[in-house]
Amino acid sequence: MMSFDDLVAEQPAAVEEETDPEVQQAAEQPVAEIPAGEQRADPPKRRGPNINHSLAQTLHNLPEGTKIPLIMDKETKTFVGTSATKFATECGIVIRNVCPMNFHTWDSVPKEVKTLMYEKLEGSFELLRADNVFMEYVDARLRAQWKRTRGVLSQHWKKNGGKTNPLVARSNMKPECRSEEDWNHLCNYWELEKTRKYSDKMEANRAKQVNISRGGSRSISNHVFQMVILADSLALINPFCLIPDRLDCPLSSALLGNKVYLQMLLSAAPTGHPAAH
Repeated sequence: MMSFDDLVAEQPAAVEEETDPEVQQAAEQPVAEIPAGEQRADPPKRRGPNINHSLAQTLHNLPEGTKIPLIMDKETKTFVGTSATKFATECGIVIRNVCPMNFHTWDSVPKEVKTLMYEKLEGSFELLRADNVFMEYVDARLRAQWKRTRGVLSQHWKKNGGKTNPLVARSNMKPECRSEEDWNHLCNYWELEKTRKYSDKMEANRAKQVNISRGGSRSISNHVFQMVILADSLALINPFCLIPDRLDCPLSSALLGNKVYLQMLLSAAPTGHPAAH
């Protein structure tokens, strides 16, 4: 049976930080001055200020004072639909802008900080604060984005020589990091001997695993939700438009090569419907 964690992730967990729950705080260390020639710059940003621009457009098209509703699947207890993708992206933005990085486990992040993040999300989305199941999933989405954000920062640190020349890596802060103070906290944590050993152990374990595709940026439950909508739409289509010599149908070229999938759709058509014969 599929676990809850498999259904929670709506974005690929390609980059994750190795976090030892036992390590909470690190001693402050001075930032060394390193010549600019030894630093490695990030590639130019592709998305810039337009990230999640569709969220602003959606809110603009809604009546004033209206917020975007979130649809929760009753079986998987996860958000589905277009709003789920917008919500996941917004969670990442809120984490990067609000959450301090001096807490090295999600459970140690103070309640007041999480409440502030909920309030930021409520500016655009309808959050059912009284619904425990609903808010548990909101917390799970924030946790996933928190972990991913730290993982991206950790990868930047490693790429700039964090394990071999930590002084250079420390001096080259990733621009997306919330503040220099946050960056120093993270560098202190990553430079700890215990953290480095734990990181090496996790990297070795991941090298032994077979990576299974998660189906892109959508969760499995959201894929199912979208496929149900597609199947309902295809059930209304005359099956004769899918014959090879009728390539005027826009769906023909996409479905001709998948006879098993086409047969499944036709067999699922309602009894008495032309597609069922």
